[in-house]
Amino acid sequence: MNALVLALCSLGHADPVEAWSYDDWIHGTPMVDVDGWTCGYWADLWYGYHWSDEDRDFVQPITDANGGSWGSGQARDNWFVRSGYTHDDVVARTAFFTYDNDCVGLVLHHEDARNFYLFFLTGGRTASGTYEIGSNPVSSQGVYAAIVKVRSGVATVLASTEETYLVEAHVGFEATFDDGTLTFSYWDDLDSLGSTSPDLYLEATDPDPSRPGLTGLYAYDAGGLGAVNTPTLFGTFQVAYVDEDGDGTGDDLDNCEETYNPLQENADSDTLGDACDPCTDADDDGFGRPTSAGTCPEDCDDEDPNSYPGATEIPYDGIDQDCDGEDLVDVDDDGYYASERGGRDCDDTDPEINPDAVDDTVDGIDQDCDGIDGGDALPEDTDTGPVDDTGPGSSDDSDPPPGPEPGGGTTCGCSGTPVRQGGVGLLIGLLLLAWRRRGSRPVEPTRSGPPVARYASGARTPRSRGGG
Repeated sequence: MNALVLALCSLGHADPVEAWSYDDWIHGTPMVDVDGWTCGYWADLWYGYHWSDEDRDFVQPITDANGGSWGSGQARDNWFVRSGYTHDDVVARTAFFTYDNDCVGLVLHHEDARNFYLFFLTGGRTASGTYEIGSNPVSSQGVYAAIVKVRSGVATVLASTEETYLVEAHVGFEATFDDGTLTFSYWDDLDSLGSTSPDLYLEATDPDPSRPGLTGLYAYDAGGLGAVNTPTLFGTFQVAYVDEDGDGTGDDLDNCEETYNPLQENADSDTLGDACDPCTDADDDGFGRPTSAGTCPEDCDDEDPNSYPGATEIPYDGIDQDCDGEDLVDVDDDGYYASERGGRDCDDTDPEINPDAVDDTVDGIDQDCDGIDGGDALPEDTDTGPVDDTGPGSSDDSDPPPGPEPGGGTTCGCSGTPVRQGGVGLLIGLLLLAWRRRGSRPVEPTRSGPPVARYASGARTPRSRGGG
C-alpha cells in the first residue's frame, strides 16, 4: 500500500494529482452497494478480505466462470466500478495478488455495461518463468495483454502483446487515459511501481475517444472466496488526475490543462481560464482584456459593459466609455475644459465661447467667460473735455463740455482767490473775449503831445489844463 501511494509522485506521467483512493474493504462482506461500488455480473458480489498474515485488506471476485457477451450481465461483464466519480484524463492503479492465471485488469471511462475501456492481462507466470495460459474475454485462451475498447457491446483491441503477470506475488498495474492516448503498465514487484521502468508497457491512440466515465477493476474466470479455488486479490485502488501542465490542478478540473495556471483565474466564468482563453470578456460586451491569449478586441475596462472602443462617451462623469484614454471634458473641442470638470469654459457646447473669445458686445452672452456680458467694450467716459479718457485717440467720446459761467468765468471767494469755473475751456473763452475788446478801440495818428481820445456823443469832455 505504501509503495502504491509513493508512486503518485514518481510516475512517468505529467505529475498526476491524487483524486481519491479506496482500501476500506470489509472482511467477509460483499462490497457491492458499499460506498458506491457496483458490478456487472450479479452472481459475483466482490467480497472484502483481510489477510492477517500480511495485515492487508483486499477485495476479491468470488466466481471462477466465463462466457456471456458484453452487456448480458454474465461472466464477461464482471467489472467492479465505483459510482459517483466520473473521470476523463485519469490514472488508475492497484496492488494485486493471485494464485490464478486468468484475466484481471482495470476499467476506465465506464459509461455502462456496453461502453468502456478495458486494460487486462491473462495467463500466469511463475517466478521460475513457467507460463500458464488463461481465459481471454476478447479471443481464445492464451498469454495476452491488451488495451480494448468496448463500444455498443463490441470489443476492439487497440493494442496487445504476449505478456502476463507474476503469480503468488504482490504486483501492481496501472491504466491511463489522456486526451485519447491510452497506456497500460505492469510491474512484477509492487515496491518497484513508479520507481523503475514497468515490466510491461502498452500504448494506443483512440481517434474517437469514449466519453468520461467511472473507473474500477475487472476479473474474468479468476476468482474464489478466501482460500477456496484460486483467490484473486485486489488491494488499494487509487485514482489520480492527469496534470499535463504540472500546475497542481488535474486536467479534469483544470480550465487550461495545457497552460500552467495554478491560480485557475477565470474572470468571465466560461469553460476556459484567463491563461488560455482567446477572449476573456468578463463584462460580455464583445471586447476582452489585453492579456487575452488570442486576438480578442481589446477592452479598456472589462468590468464595465458600457465601456469599450466605440461606445458612446458620457461627458464629465469621470469614466472613459469609448476607451480613448480619458473622460470627455471638452465637448465643443475649443481647447478648454468645461466648468463642470473644474475648467474655465463656461459653455462647453459652443466653441465660440471660451476664455480666449472676444466679448465686445452687450448681447446677453458672456463670450469670454469673465462673468460680464460685453466685458471687452470701452468703458463710458465719465469726464468732460477734449481728452478721451476711455481709450486711445484724441477725440472725446463723452458729451460736450458746459459753457462758461454767466458774468465772466470766475467768482471771488472770501479770500480773494479766483475760483475756477469751467476749467480750461472757460479760461480760453475769457482770453478770447479780452482780445476782442482790445482790438475794437480806435487809435489816433501819432503827433506831438499826448493822444486825444475820441468819445462817443454825449460823453463828458475832459477839462483843458491850458488857456482858451
